[in-house]
Amino acid sequence: MVLATPERPYKPYIPVVETGLGNEGRTLAALAGGDTTPDAIVLAASGAGHLSSSCADVAAGIVADGTPVVFATHTGSGSTFRRTYGYAGGKMALIRKGLIPAGFLTARQSRILLGVLVANHADIAAVKRAFRHEGQW
Repeated sequence: MVLATPERPYKPYIPVVETGLGNEGRTLAALAGGDTTPDAIVLAASGAGHLSSSCADVAAGIVADGTPVVFATHTGSGSTFRRTYGYAGGKMALIRKGLIPAGFLTARQSRILLGVLVANHADIAAVKRAFRHEGQW
């Protein structure tokens, strides 16, 4: 996949948020409710892409407001899964809620890809296609 260089300099605001199963989503909620709305958010999730159910609900609300949220594994290698653990913060539920799995991309790699996509004004469908291709899922 070849991505275009943005026509003019643009520095998207894309925070990477470390999450854990005990994380209630307060940091995420603060980002969404702050003075500056992120252009996108990357979640470094537990294991192969797990969030607490309350953090997943906060993330789903952010997605519903139109901000892309990508979840990557915070282990540093390996892929996010797509078909295991059906609980409210599991990967299947996150995908149903509109979150985008990073596949084999790390959180930092996901941030770079999102930055290029956002700078090129990619819509959510284009973001999903790019992550499916680049994350190899």
